[in-house]
Parts: sequence; structure tokens; C-alpha cells
Amino acid sequence: MRIQNIDIVLSSVRVQMYAPDGFRHLGINPESMQTLIVKSSNHFRAAFGLLAGRIECVNTPGAINFDFANLPYRVFDKPYYPRVANPFEDAPTISQS
Repeated sequence: MRIQNIDIVLSSVRVQMYAPDGFRHLGINPESMQTLIVKSSNHFRAAFGLLAGRIECVNTPGAINFDFANLPYRVFDKPYYPRVANPFEDAPTISQS
């Protein structure tokens, strides 16, 4: 589908975009795109990460909020990434004898 010079790929089956070939088989060259948007939780990173100069993640309504740094944990109170850049920074080191 094309609307005002924007190519939109729709699917009648629920599926995530795993790799650029999902565009190529439709005649869209992902390498030539200025901006490419995929709806995928995390599976896209391995293949699209090689093409992307930058990856931006966006939260959308759904079962889980992927802004992990701001999840309101009520029981778990240990430092974790991404809320803490290096959660093991203050952890004791284990010496090897």
C-alpha cells in the first residue's frame, strides 16, 4: 500500500518482521529507505541492526510496557538494567585462587 510516497506493508496474519527480506520480497529495498519502521518487540534487532544507523523503540498500548527502566516492581528491589546502567558495579568480586 502506498500513501503520499510512504510504503506501508500490511499483513492479514499476525507476524513480526524478523529480517529485511520481508520487505525485499515485496519489491521494497530496505537499504534505500531513509526511515524504516517495523512492528516487532525485539526480534528485528539481529538483522535490521546491521542496516540501521539508529534504532528507536516506541511504546504502544498492549499487554506489557517495554520501558523496563520504569516498570513498577513491588517485590523486586535489586538494581537491574536498564534502570541502573551497571547493576553489578557494587557487587563483590570473586577472587580466583
